[in-house]
Amino acid sequence: MPELLDDILAYKTVRDYVCSNCWGHLLSFPVGMKWRIECHNCGEHTVGFVTKYYAQKRLGDSLGELIDTRPMLQDLGIIQNPHEDKTVEELLREMGF
Repeated sequence: MPELLDDILAYKTVRDYVCSNCWGHLLSFPVGMKWRIECHNCGEHTVGFVTKYYAQKRLGDSLGELIDTRPMLQDLGIIQNPHEDKTVEELLREMGF
């Protein structure tokens, strides 16, 4: 059975942390005078928590890596460039000009 937390610690955990597995939001459930914390996705299989700050930082890093990687993959021909073989007029029309 997971560890049960008191009122204040349960409140702070739900407010400041997310699931360490899927970064999903946490929910608190009363068990007697204590609280059980679970991920809304993982449920009773929740194994731990990480701070929301950490999760947001990692998501931002991942987005940055995607932005850096996409042009390189297009140059290598692994993914198709959506603007390839379009005329200047077609590109301007897509942008609303």
